[in-house]
Amino acid sequence: MQHNNTKYNILQWNLNGFYKRISELQIIINKYCAEIICLQETNFTSYKKKTLKGYTNYTKIRANAIRARGGISIFIKYSYTSEEIPVNTPLESVTISVQFKQKITICNIYLYNQSLFTEADLKNYHSTTLSAFVLLGDFNSHNQLWGCISTNSRGEIIESVIDSENLITLNNGKPTHFGTASGTQSAIDLTFTTTSFAPHLTWDTLSHAYGSDHLPINTKLTYRNTEDIQVGKPK
Repeated sequence: MQHNNTKYNILQWNLNGFYKRISELQIIINKYCAEIICLQETNFTSYKKKTLKGYTNYTKIRANAIRARGGISIFIKYSYTSEEIPVNTPLESVTISVQFKQKITICNIYLYNQSLFTEADLKNYHSTTLSAFVLLGDFNSHNQLWGCISTNSRGEIIESVIDSENLITLNNGKPTHFGTASGTQSAIDLTFTTTSFAPHLTWDTLSHAYGSDHLPINTKLTYRNTEDIQVGKPK
């Protein structure tokens, strides 16, 4: 049985344009050595994608966009086995599984302000995944539960889903988005997980927005004790 701690970093960020923020993104990657990078509003087009050296790229480009806008990506370090999980959904999302000490599922979602969604749309992700499951992204949804000053109808839908699916909100109440024109703050970049997986995860925003109006978020995955990692047959 091993006694050492094993840690992984899951970075999420609405960077508002991959090409505009590639230098800043590389600074963050170098500092935090993230194994998983989940990006929203990459603004890729079908004929112009971008890769990150050393990472496998899973990308969804917004369909029928007049110009490059929206879109999401998950980047996984090459050294880890990963694959995309197909999810029948109308929402802008990418879902993958990756093998760390155990196989985990990451769902990256971008719900832009005009997008319509239902409880069933969100429950569909959890129903097709493992118990070691993380749902994250920019939800553009307000709820006092995760640190907003008010609750709107979108936030009520998400609250109903996490209650019925027995999910945990990892957000700690800190704002994640800063309105450049209004000067308002809100917590709309969210991270959810299962009750069984939550003890392994620690969530926090970074202190700098690196040119975006959203703060990057780093969720640390830690296998802390001897019950988490067993080598050989149990005695």
